[in-house]
Amino acid sequence: SLEYGLAAQIVEYEFRRVLPDVKRDTYTFDYWKLKGEPVFRIGGQKFHAIPAHGTSGTSAEGITGILVKNEGNIAYIVVDPSTGERLARVAISESWATGLAVARPWTMYDKDPGGLPTFNLAKMDVPVLEAAVKAKIPVFAQALVEFVPGTRSSSIIGKLPGKNTDELVFFAHLDTVYCSPGANDNTASLIVMLMLAHAISGGKPEKTITFIATAGEEYGWMGTKHLAQVWKDDGTLDRVRLMVNFDSLTWGPILTVGTRDEDLCALITTIIEEKSIPLEVVIRDMDGLGREAQPFKDAGISAHGMVVDSNGPEEIRSVWHRPDDTAKKVDGKLVEYNYLLFNEFIRRVQKLV
Repeated sequence: SLEYGLAAQIVEYEFRRVLPDVKRDTYTFDYWKLKGEPVFRIGGQKFHAIPAHGTSGTSAEGITGILVKNEGNIAYIVVDPSTGERLARVAISESWATGLAVARPWTMYDKDPGGLPTFNLAKMDVPVLEAAVKAKIPVFAQALVEFVPGTRSSSIIGKLPGKNTDELVFFAHLDTVYCSPGANDNTASLIVMLMLAHAISGGKPEKTITFIATAGEEYGWMGTKHLAQVWKDDGTLDRVRLMVNFDSLTWGPILTVGTRDEDLCALITTIIEEKSIPLEVVIRDMDGLGREAQPFKDAGISAHGMVVDSNGPEEIRSVWHRPDDTAKKVDGKLVEYNYLLFNEFIRRVQKLV
């Protein structure tokens, strides 16, 4: 999108101000666009439904059918009552506090865009959906979408060469879902990363420090999938000693650290205590090379890993993937606290990995 392109230019500009090696990793994909307002009705009642990006739309006339129960994340299917043909999918996806529907992607976007039209509804709508299943109340749905083939997108990579080629990689996704500005998820985390790049510039670290503003995280990790293959093909994947994924650092003062690396956990805790940084740390027992780093693991990377996000008041977390995830919802102090923590972390972690 135009907005993503402008944001990528800003990141590239900031990287070039302070890092000697900056490049783009560019790939092409079929860009998905929603045209007009979607409609989802059960009987005469209209519901707030958000189409899943990456799935097909309906015809201009929409589709009419009845709901049947399904298993897994796709809770219901709209079928033609005469033929049994599957016409659309209905998933339940809600924000934390408001219970409103939120945008969720079609998880196979990068491999198999399209398929049945899919509508995200809220958990609070389930009683009506269940009643419609039992009573076979007619459902009408309409969503007009367009796929634009050959669309280009890029992850932005900036490096500060070290005394050796071992790399410490820090990354935050630059993209957001189509219906949200994404200030907390994930622009604020990206700003923390840019501040870190500025802070270490001009020096010569022991290890090479690499920062990445990744593309396509909300669209099936397209950016890291492409970059992992590039690094595997050019033989640089085995240089990476650490990957740290910053995702939504500003939901609240509870820093959640996903890793099974005890040394990394101890380092985070020690810095917070020594520097009196007002963040609480919760350790998640999870693969530090999971989530958006998973493509690197699938490509054969052997590195320490850590996923860092946050938790906090429901009134803030409720804007996740919603139109009101704006800059006014970002707590600037949390940006500062995370910068202070990870600025020191970068300097100390080079001796651990």
